[in-house]
Amino acid sequence: MVLTLPDGRTVRADEDRVHAALQAALGRDSVRLAAETDISHHDEAPLHLVTTASLRWLADAVPVTAVDERRLRPNLVIRTIGTGPHPGLPEHAWVGRIMRIGEEVRLRVTHRTQRCAMVNAAQQDLPGSGAVLQAIARRNGMTFGVHADVLAGGAVRLGDAVTLG
Repeated sequence: MVLTLPDGRTVRADEDRVHAALQAALGRDSVRLAAETDISHHDEAPLHLVTTASLRWLADAVPVTAVDERRLRPNLVIRTIGTGPHPGLPEHAWVGRIMRIGEEVRLRVTHRTQRCAMVNAAQQDLPGSGAVLQAIARRNGMTFGVHADVLAGGAVRLGDAVTLG
């Protein structure tokens, strides 16, 4: 694997100098490139879902930081009113349930989404902020949103009804 640094220089992942190059590029002494171990952090599930209620919950938790779905990189943002046993984080109650979207799509919500430092990264016009992951960790045990498996695929359209079984 070859990494391209922000200044355009490249370094191979198996080169001894890769750690120093990453540290210099990121301005941090503690950075080291490491292979994934037991848990993959890429494509952990076919779908990642967040709700508008959860986005509001997070925005309230970090009022000095701009929050929107780009920080969380979901496949779908579901409009909710935030009712139920977890008013600010309604998707918590969805784990283990079957979700229907529109006429065709059926999903099984499998587990909460474990978050990492990527939620702090700048996204287009959103500045970087360490407050986002700190709030998620402090107030929700490092999870935000849920993952789902596809049971029946199909088209998802803006405004489709979402129901839980």
